[in-house]
Parts: sequence; structure tokens; C-alpha cells
Amino acid sequence: MNTECQLCGSAEKNIVSKFDRHGKALVTVHCVGCGIVTNDPIPDEETLTQFYAKHYRKEYKGAAKPRKRQVWRNFGRTLRHFRKFSDVYRDVRSCIDIGAGSGEFLYLAQASGIKARGVEPSVDYSEYCRDDLGLEVRTGRLEDFDFSAERFDLIRLSHVLEHLPQPVETLKRLRDMLAEDGVLYVEVPDIADDAARKLKGKLFHFGHIFNFNPFTLRLAAGLAGLVEVPATAGRCAGTTGVFFMRSLGTVIFDAAVMKREADAMREVMTRHYANAVPQGRGGRSLLRFFRRMFERSSEVVTGAMFRDNAAIARHFAGKLAEGNARECATKLLAEQAASGRSGAPVAPAA
Repeated sequence: MNTECQLCGSAEKNIVSKFDRHGKALVTVHCVGCGIVTNDPIPDEETLTQFYAKHYRKEYKGAAKPRKRQVWRNFGRTLRHFRKFSDVYRDVRSCIDIGAGSGEFLYLAQASGIKARGVEPSVDYSEYCRDDLGLEVRTGRLEDFDFSAERFDLIRLSHVLEHLPQPVETLKRLRDMLAEDGVLYVEVPDIADDAARKLKGKLFHFGHIFNFNPFTLRLAAGLAGLVEVPATAGRCAGTTGVFFMRSLGTVIFDAAVMKREADAMREVMTRHYANAVPQGRGGRSLLRFFRRMFERSSEVVTGAMFRDNAAIARHFAGKLAEGNARECATKLLAEQAASGRSGAPVAPAA
């Protein structure tokens, strides 16, 4: 606990928890200077490499390869993301997905005509991406490869940054891999939201070294020389899924702002451990529980309708193509209307 915070430099921390979500020993601390919540100590590189190569997917997903219901759910989320940010992906020619997981993003990106490839540390999952979905995915961590000579229009880091021992340094490296007008999409779990929704003590685990909220994610990005993309800032406001672009230098956050955010995060943790059940208990919690159970049951039933995961992938690629076609048609009609033309032929004047 004597190490300085990687985000603000403070050495002052409070212990939040001494156990992980399964009751195993794991110390988690809250930084008094900025509010970031981290595991303490941070694991070394060798330990992390072995953990993600062989154990992570099995321990936290329960299987070496994704189940149909999981694939259906992931493709649904990814399709909604593509539609919400279609303006971003319309201009992307090349992308790399760091931590490609079970490949849903890469599959839809490839189906959109983007030159897409990925990196995935899990041996089983990277093999699945290659063998079952036909994707270009290398087995390993970002640190295992040299991308110094390449530049990408889009880099994706979804539910990965929280697993890394030096998030700011990783973001700096990814910044250097961006094309001149490239964008970096970073998504992490929101520890403040999780603390409000999850049962007391069911928050932390070995895999999530850094537990971000909307402020600390943007703080880490700012330290790496990144700023939010203006065109998407409104859609990403208050979330931990953000598009970033290069800034001219390090983004400085006011010390008073960081302290205020740190105090707010301490209160979030205090409320979580003071409540035996999640906040919003009663009607809202029960409604959320039953809705989730219904969604999980629906995923199982729907997934079973397809022969295999590749069939599910093709189904969603078709959905994406249909949506893109409708969007193009709508845009064309709007352009015609703006220019005083219609889709119907105009008879020549007599």
C-alpha cells in the first residue's frame, strides 16, 4: 500500500475490501487523491500472462469456448453498438481489437468491409475465433507483438483496460498506434454502477486490477494524451464506454476536481458495504432480477435454434447489412429531398 497511484501520484489509500466476490483473499484499495479503486498489490507480468492464457475464460466464463447463449447475447450488444455509432464505423477502413474475446466485434466489422484483426490472450478463445469464425486473431497479449510500424483507423479495447497492470502506459502505446484521424474505443465496467446494483461484497476479483468509473477512465485517458471525440461525447456522457482521439498534450485535471471525485467514490463504496441488498431494492431490484432471468432464458432458447455459433454470427451479419442498407436508403432520400428531387422520374417539360 506504499506505492503511488498511477493516476494522481497519491500514496494515501483506504482499504475497501479484503476478499474477492467468491470469498478468497484479495485486498482492494481506494485512492484518496482521485478515487480509483485497485487491487493491492498489482500482480506481476508473469502471473498475469499465465492467468489469461490458461485460466481466465474458464474461471470467469465457466467454459473454454463460448456457449450459444453467450454468443447470442454478445452479438446483440455488438450490433446495437454498431448501430448507435454507425457514423464512426462508416469511415473506418482498418481496425484492431485488443482482447478480441469471442470475436463478435471483429466478425461484424469484417462483415462491414473493414480490414479487421485482433489479439486475444486466451488460447482457447483465440483458436475459436480462427477456427469457428474465420477471423484473423493472434494468441497473446498486446505486449507480445510489435505494432510500431502500423497505424489503425480504429483501435478497440473493450473490457480489457481494467485487467492491465499499467493502464496509462498501455493507452499511450495505443495512442501511438492510431492513424492521424484515428479513434480509440475504450469500454470498462463502471465500478460505481456495479456497487449500486450488486450484492454486498460481490464486486471484486483478481482479474480486475483497476476498477474505473466515468471520471477515472477519462483521467487515465487524459494522462495518456487522449481526449473524447466531440461527435460522440454526448452519447457517451456519464458512461464508461468512450471514443477517444489524440490530444495535443497531456490533459490536466484540477486537483480539487479529483478530490471531489475521490470523496464521491468513497461514499459509493461506503453505501455498498452498508446495505445488505443493492440500492434500489424492492420493486426496482425485483424487476431487474426477473427481467434478467427472462433475458437469460430467452438467450438459451433462441441460441438453441441455430446449428452452431457460426450460424449465429451469420445471422447478425445479415441484420447489420439490412440496417446499413436502410440507413443508406434513408440518407439518399434525405439528400434528394434537400436538393428538390424525388426518387420518381420526372417527366420532361412539354
